[in-house]
Amino acid sequence: MPVTASIEFPRADVDALFRQMDRAQKELGRSLGNAVRTAANRVALSIGTSMKVSPKHRKITATGETSRNRNKRFEVYSDKSRKTFSVWAKNMREAKRRKAVVISRRGLAKATWRRAASEASAGGGVGQGGVTESAKRLADRHARGKGVFTGVDPWAMMESSLDYAQDALQGGPRDVDTAMERAASAMEHLIDRQIERKLGAK
Repeated sequence: MPVTASIEFPRADVDALFRQMDRAQKELGRSLGNAVRTAANRVALSIGTSMKVSPKHRKITATGETSRNRNKRFEVYSDKSRKTFSVWAKNMREAKRRKAVVISRRGLAKATWRRAASEASAGGGVGQGGVTESAKRLADRHARGKGVFTGVDPWAMMESSLDYAQDALQGGPRDVDTAMERAASAMEHLIDRQIERKLGAK
């Protein structure tokens, strides 16, 4: 059963994002639905940059132990199981090619978030740098997103059911706690540029 987790953002940052949504309507003549879509996209981009991608290989160290046929023992640490196991190989290069050492689903948390944002029609620009093809294929199983950007009550929802999604945010390229603040700032700059272009066209 998936673990449900939530992220709480400072109220001031949320209010700042809503102010930019209001600006998009008043200063650019955008509909409320369009403003909500833009805000959802900025949030998706901000959280996407906070998703860390694992290295290509699990942590591996040489033990110094050698077998009779001169193979060397390497100790491998798995973040997921929090356990270590051994592999034998002629050298480090060969050891890193072992299937058990390669992280085949590298970037699954980022790929899942991108998929959720895409399903909510808010995923434009959410990158997949370093994400493996295996992770991209598996993302569909853990992502859920939906957006309604018409009518009087537009909204967007993005969700990841990965049990370690929260862990993938810790120590990411940008701290997730600032995601809403960054989303508001990015939307502010976007509106400012559009206003400048609008004035320049007159």
